[in-house]
Amino acid sequence: MMSELAIIVPVYNVEQYLDRCISSLLQQTFINISIVLVDDGSTDNSGEICDRWAKEDNRVTVIHKKNGGLMSAWKCGVQNSEGDYVGFVDSDDWVSADMYEKLMSVAESEKADLVTCCLIKEYEDGQKGKQLEYSIPSGVYSGEKITHDIFPFLIGGNNYKNRGVSPNRVTKVFKRSVLLECMCDCDDRVTIGEDLLTTFSFIQKANKIVIMNDFYPYHYRIRSTSMIAKYSDGKYVKMNILRECMLRANKSPYYDFEKQINTDYIKLILMQLDDEILLSGKPNSELRHSIKDLYRSQAFQDAMKNAEIEKMPIKYRLYMSFFKYGFYSLAILMRKVKR
Repeated sequence: MMSELAIIVPVYNVEQYLDRCISSLLQQTFINISIVLVDDGSTDNSGEICDRWAKEDNRVTVIHKKNGGLMSAWKCGVQNSEGDYVGFVDSDDWVSADMYEKLMSVAESEKADLVTCCLIKEYEDGQKGKQLEYSIPSGVYSGEKITHDIFPFLIGGNNYKNRGVSPNRVTKVFKRSVLLECMCDCDDRVTIGEDLLTTFSFIQKANKIVIMNDFYPYHYRIRSTSMIAKYSDGKYVKMNILRECMLRANKSPYYDFEKQINTDYIKLILMQLDDEILLSGKPNSELRHSIKDLYRSQAFQDAMKNAEIEKMPIKYRLYMSFFKYGFYSLAILMRKVKR
C-alpha cells in the first residue's frame, strides 16, 4: 500500500508568492498527498488565498491561528495532519513536480525514517545557486553507520565550514511517528535555527537515513527583505536560546554532541559579530564595549570550556585570540579591512 505524505506550509504575509508555491505542490507527480496550509496570523491577503485554494482542491486544508512564529506554525500543521510521512515547504518557495515522487520512492523502498535532498537558491535578480555540497556523501545510513559516519559531523561538518547534513526542513521527508517524538525538543521560543534544532532532534531518533546530494528539486527564494538579511542586536539572545535548546535535545545514548553544539554556537555568534561591525552603524567605541560584553557573557564563557576552537575557520580563531588579550579594536579593524 502506498504511503501517505502530508506537506506542511507555514504561511505569514506572503500574498505575492503563495499561489506559485501551492500550485507547485498540487502539480506533484506523487498522488497520495495532502497539503496543510497554516496561516500564522497573516495581516495581508494570505489567509484568503489559502481559503480559495482549499475550496478549489480537496487535497488542501487550511488552519488559521494566532501568530506564534515558524516553530509553532509547523508544529500545529504536523499535529493536525495525517499520513505516514511529512514534508515542509516555505510559502515563498516552490518545488519541482517530481520532488516528492522521488523522495517517497526512496523512503518506501528503503523503509527510511528520513530522506534528504538539496536545493537551488533563487535570487531576486534571476541568478541561481546550488546548495553547497555537504561533507557526508550520498548513501543509505542505518544503525552503527549513522553513529560512525553522520554523528561526528552532523552539526559542524568538516572544519565547521558547513553542516555535515543539511538541516533544511524543506529538503526532506520525515517519518511522521518519529517527528511527533521530537515535539518536546522543538521549543516555540526558538526563532533562529528552527530547522537545525528539529533535524538534530530527529536524526538522533532515526533508524535509517538516506542522503541524496545530487538531487535539487527545491527552489529556495532569497529575498532581500527576509529576516536573515537584516542585522539585529536581538539575535545574540536568540542564539543563546538555540544553544540552550540544542543542549537539552542532546539525548543520544551513542554520542555526545556538546562540543559540536558549543563550537557551532561560537561560530554563529562570531558571524553575527561580523554583521554588527559592518551593518549596525555603531561607532568603534560602542563596538568595543559590545564585543567585551559578548566575550565575557556566561553563555560564551561556558561554550568555550567545551568547544573545538581549533576546528573553526582561521578568521574566528584570530577573533578568539584578540578577545583573550583584550585586543577588541584589532578584531574590528580586521573585519572592516577584509570587507
